[in-house]
Amino acid sequence: DLLRMSNAVSKVIKSFDQIYKNLESNHANSFFSSPDEVWHSVGLLGPSRISFDEFLDSIGISKDISSWFKLLNSNVGNLRKHLLAGANLSNYNQNNSKMNGELYYKDWK
Repeated sequence: DLLRMSNAVSKVIKSFDQIYKNLESNHANSFFSSPDEVWHSVGLLGPSRISFDEFLDSIGISKDISSWFKLLNSNVGNLRKHLLAGANLSNYNQNNSKMNGELYYKDWK
């Protein structure tokens, strides 16, 4: 799960960096009339339409720890439940189902 999340974040950062390149350009295609156009231009419009939970599902982040993995290591945590949900609750006072999936790409799978 950690590798999947890391790959997803890397793709988002690469796309997000494109926003700055677009805004520094004087080309006609770099002028936007709405935030949606900016997000669309870098392939990040989809996330505002889904929850963070849906985004995590789309990249294959587990909701639960498999029973065989629990047998191997009883101290293992769940990235989605213990780290991401906790960080979002602490930082944004929202759980994963209430946050939008600002990081979604339709072709990440």
